[in-house]
Amino acid sequence: MAVKIDFDKTFDVYAVGNALVDNVAFVEDDFLQGIGLQKGIMTLAGDSEQQAALGKLTDQGVKVHRASGGSACNTVYAMAQLGSKSSYIGKIADDTQGDFYASDLQKVGLDYQVKPGSGQTGTCLVFTTPDSERSMQTNLGISIQLAPEDISESRIAESKIAYIEGYLWDADSPRAACEKSMQIAKECGTLVAITFSDPFLLTRHGDDFKRITKEYADIVFCNLEEACMFSGK
Repeated sequence: MAVKIDFDKTFDVYAVGNALVDNVAFVEDDFLQGIGLQKGIMTLAGDSEQQAALGKLTDQGVKVHRASGGSACNTVYAMAQLGSKSSYIGKIADDTQGDFYASDLQKVGLDYQVKPGSGQTGTCLVFTTPDSERSMQTNLGISIQLAPEDISESRIAESKIAYIEGYLWDADSPRAACEKSMQIAKECGTLVAITFSDPFLLTRHGDDFKRITKEYADIVFCNLEEACMFSGK
């Protein structure tokens, strides 16, 4: 079935995602083995684990590049660099990492109007190996406090597509925010795009993903492994 886009709307995309400050490093496979990180997936971590990994990068003289991140954020950030007009929602804290995150988005022209909360902005160590595979060690921080009241009904109504990051489905409050976003989108003629994000989410929430795909999705993004898990084929 073909999807129809309302090109008269103000924003190309309204994206909902985990707000994470990325620390990106290029490493060899043995580095991942040394810190006990499984290659090619996202693994949740605490402060101590991230600090230990950062310490090993420093000891080995590996350069680390900091950037605003999170799956949905990366998508609309790249779109903004290509000239699109998009809006993004993700929860940050009132700290130095949060200040960096907000300014990094605003400098490329992304519409980002999020009230910071109390706590620690989420961070992600992104390790890229020579085969271009990326493996992530993530501390979600305050990003899991994204709530339905953070969602902007007017921004969704003004957007051609509402883009929902699957990673948000792993915590109650962000999951409720996603449901609200998709419900609003359907009511105001905004298309809904969902990304499955990671195979582990289909393991945990397979039935729920099937439900929201059937009820809301106009566009689905997934890789081969996720497609096989979702379809059972």
